[in-house]
Amino acid sequence: MVGGGGSTGVFVGRSDELARVREVARGRGAVGRTLVVAGAPGAGRTTLLREAFRAFEGDLIWVTGSSSSGAEPWAAARNAGAAVRSVEDFARSGSTEIVTRGVQDGVAPNELGRQMTERYRAMPHRDRPVVVVADDFHRCDPFSLELLVFLAHRNHTFDVSYVLACPDHALPDDARDLDRLDLDGLGSEQTRVALGAWTGFAVPAPVAGDLRHRTDGNPLVLREAAEHLDREQLEGRRALPVRLTATAASLGAVAPVLGRLEPEELRTLACFGLGGPMPTVVLDRVGGPGPVGSLLDRHLLEAVPGGYRPSRTSLGWLAEAALPPAVRRSLATTLADAWSAVAPIRSALHAADGDATSDEVVTTGRRALAGAAPGSDDGQAEALAWAVVGHADPPTTHDWLELTARAERAGHLLDARDAFEQAVRALGVDEPDLSDLTRWRGFLSQVADDRTLAVPSTKLLSALELVSPAVVFETMTRTAWNSLLVGAHAQARTYLDRARQASRAARAGDRALWRLVEVGWQRTSGAARAETLREAALRWRDSSVDRSWYDDFLLVTVLLEAGAHAEARQQLFEAASTHRDAGRHAAYFLAAARLQLEVATWQVRTALRSAVELEALALPGPLHVRGLDPALVRLETLAGLPDGTLHDGEDVHGSEVPALERAHAERRLVEGRYAEAVVGLESLVRRQPPLPPEQRWLVLADLVEAQVAQGDLASAQQAHAAAGLPEPTGPATSAAAARAAGLVASSLEARPAFARALAASGSEDGLVERARTLLALARRLGPTSAGPEAEQVRHDAALHFAHLGLEGWHRHALALEWITPPADAQGQLLSSVLDDHEARIVSLLLLGKKNREVADRLYVSLRSLEKSLTRIYATLGVTSKAQMLALVRAGGTPGTSRPAAAARTGEEQPAEEQAG
Repeated sequence: MVGGGGSTGVFVGRSDELARVREVARGRGAVGRTLVVAGAPGAGRTTLLREAFRAFEGDLIWVTGSSSSGAEPWAAARNAGAAVRSVEDFARSGSTEIVTRGVQDGVAPNELGRQMTERYRAMPHRDRPVVVVADDFHRCDPFSLELLVFLAHRNHTFDVSYVLACPDHALPDDARDLDRLDLDGLGSEQTRVALGAWTGFAVPAPVAGDLRHRTDGNPLVLREAAEHLDREQLEGRRALPVRLTATAASLGAVAPVLGRLEPEELRTLACFGLGGPMPTVVLDRVGGPGPVGSLLDRHLLEAVPGGYRPSRTSLGWLAEAALPPAVRRSLATTLADAWSAVAPIRSALHAADGDATSDEVVTTGRRALAGAAPGSDDGQAEALAWAVVGHADPPTTHDWLELTARAERAGHLLDARDAFEQAVRALGVDEPDLSDLTRWRGFLSQVADDRTLAVPSTKLLSALELVSPAVVFETMTRTAWNSLLVGAHAQARTYLDRARQASRAARAGDRALWRLVEVGWQRTSGAARAETLREAALRWRDSSVDRSWYDDFLLVTVLLEAGAHAEARQQLFEAASTHRDAGRHAAYFLAAARLQLEVATWQVRTALRSAVELEALALPGPLHVRGLDPALVRLETLAGLPDGTLHDGEDVHGSEVPALERAHAERRLVEGRYAEAVVGLESLVRRQPPLPPEQRWLVLADLVEAQVAQGDLASAQQAHAAAGLPEPTGPATSAAAARAAGLVASSLEARPAFARALAASGSEDGLVERARTLLALARRLGPTSAGPEAEQVRHDAALHFAHLGLEGWHRHALALEWITPPADAQGQLLSSVLDDHEARIVSLLLLGKKNREVADRLYVSLRSLEKSLTRIYATLGVTSKAQMLALVRAGGTPGTSRPAAAARTGEEQPAEEQAG
C-alpha cells in the first residue's frame, strides 16, 4: 500500500469502543466490573486491548490464551504471573500462593475461585485500579478458563475488573451472560479515517464506502486489501479491482467459518464472488437447493426478494479465493452460462475468468456492453470493458472509446484519459467513432482545462478526408467549441472556418451548434451581446436531439452567461431528469450548474445547501468544472464566509481567469478594500480582448462604486466617461448602468439619476439591485449635508441585504463610512452664489439641454425659466447664456457673491418652492 506518510501502528476507527473498555478498566468503586470483547476474527480485539491499556495507570495482569498450551492444566493461570505489570502490592496479597497450592492439591477451579474471592475481599482499599485482561481467553486451558469465568462473575464482591476477549463464534457458553462489547465492522466514516491513517493521505468517502462494503468493515481484511491498492485507486482516480486481493491473513479471518463448510457449500458461497444478491434461478442452476439450505441454516446466507445474498459480503470473494484454481475456473464457466439470460455483463465477466477463449470473451463482452441498460453496475461494466481490451488482439478504436465511456461513468478520470489516448493511437477508425473521439476530446480537455488536449490528432484530421461532409462539419464544429471552451480562441476560429467549408450537408442541430460557437467566439472580442448568445443557445437546444449530459451542462452554463436564468432553470430541471443514471460525473456537474444558477439569482441560502451537497458528491481532482470556481468565490462573498471556505484558490484554470478576477474584485469591494478592488477592476476594464458588453457594464459599475467609496469622484467620472460602452440591454445591465450614472452624476443631478436607477432596478429579478442602488445613493449622500438621510438610506439597504441572505453585503452596509471628496470647481461656484433651483437650471444647461427641456424637467413654465435665467445672469455678471456657460465651465469668479443673491426677495420663487 502506497503512502509512506501513514502509520501501520496507529489505532483508528474504534473511539467509542475504546472509551468503553477504558471506562470499565479505570472505573473506581466498591466492586469491580466485567466486560467481554467479542467480534469476528480480524475485528481488532487485540489491537483494541493494547491501545486501551497502552498508558494505563493502574495494576494490570495480562493473560493470553495459546493454542500450544491450551491443553496443559492451569497453564494460563501459572503463566499469568510473568505478565504482571506494576502489581507489587496486589501480588503480595497471597493470590499467587493460593493458585500454586490449589494447583498442587488439585483443587477444583470453582473452589479455588472462592478462596481467591475471600482473599480479594479482605484486601485493604487501593488507590490504583486492578484489571485482569485475558486475550483469546477461549484458548486457555479448561481449568484456567473456568477460574477466569468464575471470578468474572463474582467480582461484584471485590474491587478487581476483568476484560476478556475472544472471537464471537468461540465465546464459552458460561460467559454469554457477561456484559459484552461486540466489535462490529467499521462504519463508513470510521473506514475513511482508518484508511487515511494507514496510508497517510485522504481517501474519499465513495472509495472508503466501497471498500467497507466489500470487507464488511473488518479491520484486518480491510487493511490487507488496501495493502494491494495503489494511491490512485485509493484516491478514486482509478478503478478498484472487481475482486480485492485475498491474502493468507484475510483468509485466516474467515477460516473459522469457511473451514467448517463442505466443498459444495464453499462452492455455493463462492458464487457471490462479484458481490450483490443472486436470483434463485441462477443459484439453483449452479449448486441446487441443498447447499443453499445448509448455508441458510448456518446463517451464512440470507433471503432477499427474488434470491439470496451472503450475510457478510467478504465471505463471497474470500470463499472464491479459497477454491482450488481448477474449481474456480469451472465455477466461473458455470456462472457465465447461468447469468447469460439475466445479466449479460456479469455473465461476460465470469466468462473472462473461466475457460472461454479470448475471441469468445471479446465477442461476448462487446455484445453485453452494447446492450447494457442505463442502470447497469458501473463498476462491473468498466471491469468488462477492461477485459475486452485485454483479450482483443488488437483492441479497436471503439473498444477503447467504450472503456473511456465506462471509466468516466464510474468516476475514474485517469482511466478514462488513458483509454482515450489509446483510442487515438488505435489502428483504424470508423465514421461513427469520429464524433465520439471529438466529444471525448472536448470533455477531457475541459475538465483538465488543457488546451493541448483540445487539438485534434493527425489521425482524426486524416480520417476526415474519407468521410461524409456532414461528419466533417460536426467534427470541426465540435473541435472549435472544444478550443473555445479552453481559451484557445485563434484555434477555434480556424476550425470554425474549416467547418463552414462543409456546411452544405450539415444537419440542423450541427448548424445550430456552429452558430452558437460563432457567437461565443465573437464574444471573446467583446462583440456579440448577451441576447444574441441566448438566441443561439436556445436554437441549439431546440434543434438538437440526444444531447449528452455534458452538452446539457454546457448549455446551462451558456444560458447563465447570457443572463437567461429562467431558461437555464428549465434546462437544468430537464437535464437532471434525463441524465439521472448517467454516472457520478453527471451528478456532480449538474449539481455544480445548479449552484451557479442559485448564485447568479442571489439565492444564497439555497446555494449554501447546494455547496454542501456538492462536497458530498466531490470527485478526485484536479477537476475543472466550467464556472464553478468563480461561483464559489462569489458565494463566499455574498454569504460573508471567510476567504477559502468554499474555494481554496488552488488550481486556477486559465479559461476562468476573467471571471475569477471579477469575483475576487467583488470580494475586495465588499470587504472595504477599495484600492485593491480598483486595481483589479481597472485591469478588467482594460483587458484585451475586451469582455462582452454586458460584463463590461457590470465591471464598470463596480469600478465606479469602488472609486467613489475611496473618495475619488473625479476618477470615477473619468472612468465612466471614457468607457465608451454601447447602450445597455437587459435588466441587470441596465440597472448597473443606471447605478453607475448615479454615482458619477454631479451633486445637483445625483438625486434624479438615482431615481432613474431605482426605477431600472425594479425590473431586476429580486431586490438585490435595488439594495445596491440604495447603498450607492448612501455613498453619495453621506459626504454631503444630507448625512442623516444617508444613514436612513444605508439602513434600508442593509435591511434589504439581510432579508436576501447576503450577509457579506449586509456587513458592508453596516460598516460603511463616509469619505468627503474634494468639491469640483463647478460645484463650488454654483453652490456659493446660486440657490438650489438656479444651480439645477445651470447644471441642466451644462448637459446641453434646451430651455424647453429644462423647463419640462423642473416642472416650470418657459416664462418662469427665462426670468430665473435673467436673475442668474445678473448674479454671475454675464449678459448671455453662452457667457454664463463659459464662466461656469472655466470656474471663473462671478460678479456677485452669494449674500447678494440671498438678499433678493422671493417675489418670484420657483414653482417647487411656491408649492412648498
